[in-house]
Amino acid sequence: MTREELDRLVDQYLHKTFDEIEDTLALEWSEAGLIQYSGDLNDRAHELSAALSFTDVDAAMDLAREMAPGASIDGLRKLARRLIEVQLRGIIATLKALSGEPLERPLIAPPPASQAAPQATLRLSELAQQYGDERVARKSWSARTEFQVRG
Repeated sequence: MTREELDRLVDQYLHKTFDEIEDTLALEWSEAGLIQYSGDLNDRAHELSAALSFTDVDAAMDLAREMAPGASIDGLRKLARRLIEVQLRGIIATLKALSGEPLERPLIAPPPASQAAPQATLRLSELAQQYGDERVARKSWSARTEFQVRG
């Protein structure tokens, strides 16, 4: 699995997660319900944080296999870890929103930059030589002008 494929899958999951968060926050909640929900989210955040700190990605491996069925085991482990990171990020954003802060939706990642090799830039002397050659080829310069300018 290439990095671009991994980034694309994680971005899709991230945006889907925040769509679900937005739907959840739009529900009518009782005060007791919000307190219970916040507590459950807090517990889940601790579980996810522990999984990340111990590199335990088993909890997200099934989801990773579902999202990338043909990926290698290393690719699946990378994807699973990043999915756990997204889940934790979503929980943190939800808890902040429940405490009165605005929900900060993630920005859409820009498309990867083209991998084309950068073109070599010409030196001024090379550019001047090309300019002079072009003028001579077009017969824009007389022999005397060429002698004076190139000199």
